[in-house]
Amino acid sequence: MRIDERGITLHQSKRCGKCDEEHPLDRFHKFARSKDGLSGWCKPCANAYHREYQIGKGDGKQALYTRANRYQLTEEKLVTLLEGGCFICGKVDKKMHIDHDHACCAGHRSCGKCVRGALCVRCNIGLGIFGDSLEGLSKAVTYLEGGYIEN
Repeated sequence: MRIDERGITLHQSKRCGKCDEEHPLDRFHKFARSKDGLSGWCKPCANAYHREYQIGKGDGKQALYTRANRYQLTEEKLVTLLEGGCFICGKVDKKMHIDHDHACCAGHRSCGKCVRGALCVRCNIGLGIFGDSLEGLSKAVTYLEGGYIEN
């Protein structure tokens, strides 16, 4: 056993919080916010989790659970929203976004009551550019319907 300059005992191995196996310290990612400076999961477990989460933002079971939990939806409701396509243009895309009212819940999480539907990337960005403003969108529609300048 080693002891660091602060008098804390340094262990040569650590137990993974996911697989519950003992691993050498070099099998853990660095994580500055933890007491020992290492992740709570071993590299193979952490990598497997992140790989599954990144698969198409919804194809992996863990990813589906994580997204449903973020918006306080059941997994079934989330799948229904995603498979229904974009609420605005109808496009079905692998990277659909769940849209919610940011006036109710700011950020990337939702209470579930303010979820409006699923949007494709383009439509979600479009709403974001207009700041979810009905007035701004209404002016844009008016402009598109006849906003030509006279030559």
